[in-house]
Amino acid sequence: MFAVSLVPICLYLYKWQILLPHPRLVRLLLVGFIILALLTSIGTYARTGLISMGVLGMLLMLRSRRRLLYLVVAPLILMLLLGITSESWMNRMSTIGDSSEESAMGRVAVWLWTLKYVMAHPWGGSFDVFLINEMTIPLADGSTLTVLSKAFHSIYFEILGETGIPGFALFLAIVLVTRHTFVVLRNERFGPGAEWLSDVGQYLLFTLYVFLAGGAFIGIGFQSYFYYLAALSVALFNIRQKMRRSM
Repeated sequence: MFAVSLVPICLYLYKWQILLPHPRLVRLLLVGFIILALLTSIGTYARTGLISMGVLGMLLMLRSRRRLLYLVVAPLILMLLLGITSESWMNRMSTIGDSSEESAMGRVAVWLWTLKYVMAHPWGGSFDVFLINEMTIPLADGSTLTVLSKAFHSIYFEILGETGIPGFALFLAIVLVTRHTFVVLRNERFGPGAEWLSDVGQYLLFTLYVFLAGGAFIGIGFQSYFYYLAALSVALFNIRQKMRRSM
């Protein structure tokens, strides 16, 4: 998921990077990085990576002026993906949404336990509270699944379980403010020479969306990546304010 979320940033740098010399070489390296990032996501066998790539693909298509081109290219990419992946990878991806698959349903069990725990402990249970979880749920095939000390596997349930309702509300506030800031930057129009500010808002908004979508299935709520995005939104908004005052 992290690898996929870096793709929009690479696309922005491909268009606007001016710090490094030899722009053609830099663009070639950025293209190579994007390819490697997508291959990394595939190679991890993480279903989160496939979801993240799907979200990013939809975002790029919806914001593109050449949607028909995307509709033509997408099947070709899918065919290429089928050609380079193994049968075991395809089998693992096919379990997305399978209500009898133990790994996926184990996460559901932990999420249900978290909701019950927070109802009884609204301030949360602090870090590593998942170590005390225990939950049994029925599966679609009639059997039952019991989880014990299973990690949250979701930024939302991780933050909710460990910091409770106040911490979760604070996290959502940071998400909403960061998103709003990127939207403001995306909609900004300063005229020729300042189009980069609108584009940085757009591509960082894509990065945020990919993080939020992929993070729903992986416990990375306290890793620094998201908070760097939040800090970057504040810095860019400050630049916007200075540009407006100088006009």
